[in-house]
Amino acid sequence: MRNAFGVLFAALVLVGAAQGQAASVEGARQMPVVPTEAAEVASQPTKPIATNQTVADSAPSPAKATEFIDLTRLVLESARDQAATTSAQIERATTLILAFFAILGVGGGALGWSKLRDMKQSADKVVTDFAADMDRFRGDAASLSEEFKKSLENSMKELRAETNARIELLTARAEIAIAEKETDPKERGIGLASAVERIEKALQAPDLPGSTKIKALADLAYAKKRHGDRTGAFERIKEAAELARVSFPTMLPLLAYNAACYAVLLGRADAKSWLAEAIQGGEHFRDSACADEDFKSVHDQPWFVALIKKTA
Repeated sequence: MRNAFGVLFAALVLVGAAQGQAASVEGARQMPVVPTEAAEVASQPTKPIATNQTVADSAPSPAKATEFIDLTRLVLESARDQAATTSAQIERATTLILAFFAILGVGGGALGWSKLRDMKQSADKVVTDFAADMDRFRGDAASLSEEFKKSLENSMKELRAETNARIELLTARAEIAIAEKETDPKERGIGLASAVERIEKALQAPDLPGSTKIKALADLAYAKKRHGDRTGAFERIKEAAELARVSFPTMLPLLAYNAACYAVLLGRADAKSWLAEAIQGGEHFRDSACADEDFKSVHDQPWFVALIKKTA
């Protein structure tokens, strides 16, 4: 591009020079050409013609006239040649300028078309990539929507199952409380049996939370104990304690205490270990064991006395 501007500047300089020469020739044409001798004659004061001298005697000689004409012709021919040369130079400069602009236009046009073509290709690629991204996005969105829908449905099922299980457990606790206040043994047994059945059904709910399951097992063990099934009660409370030992250790001391109670009622030797575990988790279980009727049969047992009298 820098070379192109250099050529253009040179062409403009040539045109300016040609115009200057043309102006000089035009001025020479308009200015009358006066021979040197004729100019000197013209500058001399006019002398009066003597009375005895004729007009023919005062006219210039034929040789001087011929010299004047030849000189004038030479000047005019030189001006004509100079004008022709200047005209040719102007024509060449004009042709050069036109050719330069033509080349510049063709090159610029080609460059412009190339740029436009590249821009179009880039735009087409952007559109194509965007369309592909949108297709992937729609596919991913559809997949995520389907996964979310399934996850929501599963969560709702689990929530409904857990809610129903909790309702059943609360109802079972109410039945146990009512049955314990019942004075008629038959009605008490019916109420406790209904509570056991309700809790066992609630425990069958899928994905029941661990803490809820432990509480349900503890309630089931208590209902079985009150209903006379001490072995079943011990098995359920033992299962609850094992779950708490792994996942909910804060619940373990109370469950171990209940397991000790049921073990004593069954005459099991592991009652000692269950009570020791309960007291290790909470010192207040010493006092509870002393006052609890379930431990009355072992109050004089050495292991019981040792656990109760042992200081922290």
